[in-house]
Amino acid sequence: FPVTIGSNVESHKFKSESIDKKPILKKENRIFGMLYEFEGDMATSFQFYATDSVGHFLWGQVLIDFQALQKEGMPSDGDTKSRIRAYLRKDLEVFIDRLNWRK
Repeated sequence: FPVTIGSNVESHKFKSESIDKKPILKKENRIFGMLYEFEGDMATSFQFYATDSVGHFLWGQVLIDFQALQKEGMPSDGDTKSRIRAYLRKDLEVFIDRLNWRK
């Protein structure tokens, strides 16, 4: 896998309170990768990559600007942030679960 993904995740390690990793493994469809969830006051909350190790590679991240949401009137307490993150985590898991390479 490309070094830049690991390096990108590693650079956030020092800024985050914790990093949760969830492997992506769908052998029947040759989809392998990792979903990272960062805890703490950071711009990126989620990063992921998926590959078939041969011809396909997909990388993405989710950026949440909680300060902008607060300016729009959304509460910025920890409970609200947790609910937003849980909603996005579930959406990403569904996206990854439905991922298939075109033949």
